Amino acid sequence: MRRRWPSETILGGAVATPGFNLTASWVIHTVGPNRNAGQSDPALLRSAFDSSLDLAWELGCSSVALPAISAGVYGWDAREVARIAVASARAHAGESPDRGSSASSCSPGAAPGLQGCAHAVRSQPGYAS
Repeated sequence: MRRRWPSETILGGAVATPGFNLTASWVIHTVGPNRNAGQSDPALLRSAFDSSLDLAWELGCSSVALPAISAGVYGWDAREVARIAVASARAHAGESPDRGSSASSCSPGAAPGLQGCAHAVRSQPGYAS
């Protein structure tokens, strides 16, 4: 995992950039698979969620909001994306008691245009997580 934006981010990998003026301290970017281009292996999609959550943990994020990576124009069914996202979040939460224990997902309509981004939010003054 990298913290700096490389010249090319690999499918299923994740990188972080500062949140700057956002409420989020970090924005974690990932490349999800494009089912329309033949990238239909659910393990590729799981890797995008896993890499994002691994990086969020490495950065010390206390809460994470995940969009429906690869749903919509990338051809993945939103229900399948949600199932994979929740499974990934639950697996990560179960790895350590410090990671917490809840998992949720959002619909593609809740994050238009964000099929390739996962947002990680770290607690800061004035932000309730």
